[in-house]
Amino acid sequence: MLALNLFIQSLFKTQSNVGFFYIINLTTMDSTTIIISAVLGLAVGFAIAKFLEKGKASKTIINARKDALAIIKNAKNEGENIKKDKEKRIVLLKEREEDVQITKL
Repeated sequence: MLALNLFIQSLFKTQSNVGFFYIINLTTMDSTTIIISAVLGLAVGFAIAKFLEKGKASKTIINARKDALAIIKNAKNEGENIKKDKEKRIVLLKEREEDVQITKL
């Protein structure tokens, strides 16, 4: 708590001690203090944003992988079904061809 009070005191030029509390004039900040505070605020904000963005990106990548695996599985199943249908058609065509040859005789 004392460190926080000392930090606040260092930010401002004029202050007066009234017991436990400090009365600080907010209008007398140095330009260097303002610049340092702004840079620190931007750095902390940037770090927090990157941390949150990383979490979202990893979730997005995981979801994309799951979707890709589901698409591949569906495509394989569909390919197998098409292959089976083709084989059935070939068998039916051969049977018809045999029937036609038998009827010609």
